Amino acid sequence: MATIHFYKLDYLKREQFINSNKQEDYKDIYLSFEEFEKDFKGIIKKNINKENCILLEDRPNYSLIEILEYGKSIGSPIECDNINDCDFIFGRLGRKKDINDMHRRNQKSFESVKIEKKKDEEIEVFTYFKIFFERHVKKVSIAYLTSLSAPNIRKLNNIITRYHTDRKRMLDITPIITKDVAKMLKKKQLINAVSYKLAVPTDKILGLDGIGLTESVFEELENVKSTEIVITITAQRNKNLLKDKGKIEEFKDHIYKTHKGRVKDCLAKAKDEGQNMLPYHFLDNEFITKAKFKYTSQDGDKRVEEIKKTLVDKYILHRGELLDYMK
Repeated sequence: MATIHFYKLDYLKREQFINSNKQEDYKDIYLSFEEFEKDFKGIIKKNINKENCILLEDRPNYSLIEILEYGKSIGSPIECDNINDCDFIFGRLGRKKDINDMHRRNQKSFESVKIEKKKDEEIEVFTYFKIFFERHVKKVSIAYLTSLSAPNIRKLNNIITRYHTDRKRMLDITPIITKDVAKMLKKKQLINAVSYKLAVPTDKILGLDGIGLTESVFEELENVKSTEIVITITAQRNKNLLKDKGKIEEFKDHIYKTHKGRVKDCLAKAKDEGQNMLPYHFLDNEFITKAKFKYTSQDGDKRVEEIKKTLVDKYILHRGELLDYMK
């Protein structure tokens, strides 16, 4: 199972000044979509090597990006010859991997074999990203295939800080979130379930007033850290749970008020046409947009094509919602 996270990208210039307390401070001046596009694509065009790579951090522990493709028309991608005209950039983000604590092992005999490298070679871990230039709303978004070993997507910032002549310029890459889950849910076509999780005293949930453990069984328990109970209300398949979706906020408020201090999680499951049902968590009033999928191919080239297609397919599926969040 692989997970795609969606990020927004802002282009800014950090200016330092002396504040009223006579201390050094700074303020961020956000630069235009057009200026970012010109600078970002210009730096790539000027610094990319014959292998389509741009170094982000120096050796020995290097990181880099590799541009695999750029093209026009986000929804129905087509290749283009000039990166300045592209609507998206598809690439790999990689870094050197120390293999001193790694080897290959035969799965039948369990024989281990050292990983060999040729002269000037290193083992690299990587993942994939796709940058979308949404000109009609003057926004830049990123679909990023999460990987624990590969560099963080924020390493893209090094393209600006490393290569731009103005050292005050940088990228702000942040998850696309909404601060008002209830407002967003009201716009959904279908709210199919609501659920909440409560922390409850162990003796209450496990004893006779709860699941009914006898005293002898209860006394056998040890090292119990906590107990929780989950209540879920689900509608029939593809049916709305609420007559008025606007009542979802009242539901949430009632849960938090009635069980004050004990709510561990509270969520609604909802979707729009063509989407999968997704959980929208009220806790902390923050929802980070992500999508999961399973690989269907183990072949290297086919896997890359699958990832490239899935990144754009999942983005298009959530595009309207994502662009709303970015405003």
